[in-house]
Amino acid sequence: MNERLGKLINVVNEVGEVSIEATVGAVAGGALGGVGGAIVGSLAGKAFGIIGKEIKERVLSHSENKKISTVFECAKNKIEERLDNGAVLRQDGFFDEKENNRSAAVEILEGVLFTAQKEYEEKKLEYMANFYANICFDESISREVASYLIKIAAELTYREIVILSIIGKQSWGVLNLLLRDYPYKGFDNYHDMGIAAEVYELYRKSLIISSSAILDSASFTPAELMLNGMGELLFVDMELYSMPLDLVANDVIAFLQDDITVEKAATVMATLPIREEVEAILDEVAAEEEASYEVAQQEDNFSEVLGKVLEEMHLAQRSSDGFFKVVLEK
Repeated sequence: MNERLGKLINVVNEVGEVSIEATVGAVAGGALGGVGGAIVGSLAGKAFGIIGKEIKERVLSHSENKKISTVFECAKNKIEERLDNGAVLRQDGFFDEKENNRSAAVEILEGVLFTAQKEYEEKKLEYMANFYANICFDESISREVASYLIKIAAELTYREIVILSIIGKQSWGVLNLLLRDYPYKGFDNYHDMGIAAEVYELYRKSLIISSSAILDSASFTPAELMLNGMGELLFVDMELYSMPLDLVANDVIAFLQDDITVEKAATVMATLPIREEVEAILDEVAAEEEASYEVAQQEDNFSEVLGKVLEEMHLAQRSSDGFFKVVLEK
């Protein structure tokens, strides 16, 4: 049992009320605070309490403790902040105990926390916390949709989240960037190829769309990219509109603007076959296959002609045999 993390929350249900006892203490790297303020006694507070009790039954590493407690604390603070500002928790049964005596709020919180447990890019944690806190107020997101979004968010890299943020800000007018307005033709370095692959991955997951079909990671037009349904939900509820323009974001923007700099050129690790070279190779292979097909066709035609000749010779032989037989009989 993890005693220090287990002391995080102690929930006592008494006559339908929820009492939450905060703890004082810390786990190296981050303080563990209890549930307090406006969240005490709320349905959201009960969800945090139940998961707090379950967490203490799990054996977690120091790093896992830190990541879970970070998301727990950030989500709690975000909910408390919204309640203090007059926001009202959703009233659609999200906090009601239904399946297996677990509410959707508890199930989704557990999903978010244990996604955080396995997350190695800690920059994502703040946005995972935002996601949970905001769906506690958003009735448009069902239990099933929330579970799907957690799965998608867990699969995204931090840079993919940054890309989603930039495309969302551009779509919403938060940013007014002059993006490249013609398609790429390929890349000659792994740096650009990596960003392009992540853009294409977001497209394949239907988180972003383009006014022109994207066939591969080397043929999209940055200016035509925009948010799509689930991508927009992540953009809003993870609060990606408030994401700072850090070094990763500026690097992505430079790529989308096709801003080639000396520093970026220095990141080239190897020469890659660019699109034209690949197409030339494919054309050569196609030409060889076509030549082989023509030879095969000629062989088939020759076999067909030869067959007809042999058949005619056979018929002629039979006719001549009949003729000589008649002559001899006479």
